[in-house]
Amino acid sequence: MAWLTGCIECGKSVSKNSTGRCKTCSNKLRKKYPNLPRWKREDRKEYQREYMRTVYKEKKKELDRKYVSRLRREVLELLGNKCQQCGYSGLALQIDHVNNDGSSERKKFHSPNATFLNYVLRKIKTGSKNYQLLCANCNYIKELKRRGHQQ
Repeated sequence: MAWLTGCIECGKSVSKNSTGRCKTCSNKLRKKYPNLPRWKREDRKEYQREYMRTVYKEKKKELDRKYVSRLRREVLELLGNKCQQCGYSGLALQIDHVNNDGSSERKKFHSPNATFLNYVLRKIKTGSKNYQLLCANCNYIKELKRRGHQQ
């Protein structure tokens, strides 16, 4: 930590190549944990727990969001990026199961986003014609017709 000018324990000046503690404080810390390597010490464990609870959790959420949006974008591109019935191309596009077997297929997956999108992507790349893109309106109309509702 070359940017530090003083010991993080007592404030004495330290060398540029130090770990942030002067020799006296470093020796005290070694006496406190005599036989443990640095990565097993309690203060390190607590730091790791706190890091996992806060920073890593947020980074993981952001990475997951980016991953799911990339998968969705790829699926949409492979399916044509527009509604098969009305030609709409926008944010309201949904992946529709042509044979109305979406419910039984989704029950296989506990995590609805990434695992399902990966599954759909693999099926589309192998040539499956079981999926199509519909806008939210057309998809809902299709569902109402399937249930037997009249207009």
